[in-house]
Amino acid sequence: MPTGEWDETALASVFCSSGKLRARGMAAGPMPEAIELSDGPGAWTVRVVCNGGEAAPAQTQHGVVHGVERYIAHFWPNA
Repeated sequence: MPTGEWDETALASVFCSSGKLRARGMAAGPMPEAIELSDGPGAWTVRVVCNGGEAAPAQTQHGVVHGVERYIAHFWPNA
C-alpha cells in the first residue's frame, strides 16, 4: 500500500483482453494514454486508494476543483 493516510481503500479483480486498460474520470474524461498491463490478455488484481473526497464538494461552490482528490491504482497479475 502506498505510504500516507487514505480515506478509502478497495481491492478488485480485472480481466483485460488486450493488456491495455483505458481509464476515465467523471469530469476529466479519458486518460490521454492507455495503462499498459501486459502484451496480451490477463487477469489482474487492483488496489485503489484515495483521499480528499470529503473536501471536494465544499470547494465546488467556488468553481472547478483541481488537485483536491488524489487516487492511486496499483495493479499486479493474479496468481
